[in-house]
Amino acid sequence: IPDPPLHIACQHKAPPIVLLMLLRQSSQMAGCRNADNELPLFLLLEPTLCGVRATAEQVRTFLDVSPRAARMRFRPSTAHGIRRGAATSTYTEADDLGLLPYHYAQQHSAEAEVLAALLAAHPLAAFTVSDLIVADEAGEGELLERLAGDPALARVPTDCSNHPLTLAVMRKASLAVVTALVAADPAA
Repeated sequence: IPDPPLHIACQHKAPPIVLLMLLRQSSQMAGCRNADNELPLFLLLEPTLCGVRATAEQVRTFLDVSPRAARMRFRPSTAHGIRRGAATSTYTEADDLGLLPYHYAQQHSAEAEVLAALLAAHPLAAFTVSDLIVADEAGEGELLERLAGDPALARVPTDCSNHPLTLAVMRKASLAVVTALVAADPAA
């Protein structure tokens, strides 16, 4: 099955005007997966085999038309190893690792301007649940606010591969934090 045009354009780091044209033709394509379950923004952020990287202008162009793309999540596919991946089917559904485009770009050593463009579209991406769990009481309010806005964060493993509830208990988080994590992920 051939990839959709937007996926091909992103994979080959097409000029911003081409990305703009394809996104304007169908902005919903930003949330569509190809046969390998890859989303176009992640293909844009992944360097080519020759080491070509997305520019900040390309990323800003993509996010100007589809700002929700900065909130999509990614998880590596076991079938394709760490390089190729499967992303979630909707903008809000969480996955096993919870990697946002910002984190994915960091893993691929994106330029600072690319990271800044991703953060401008989704400022909360800079903080992980584990950052907020180990934070002092000042971070507690932000954690509770983020869990209320995106309960799926309670299922995203922390940097140490611990479940957020496990980390919260290990770090002696407040009762409010533990209660919020349990409410967000009752199966924990």
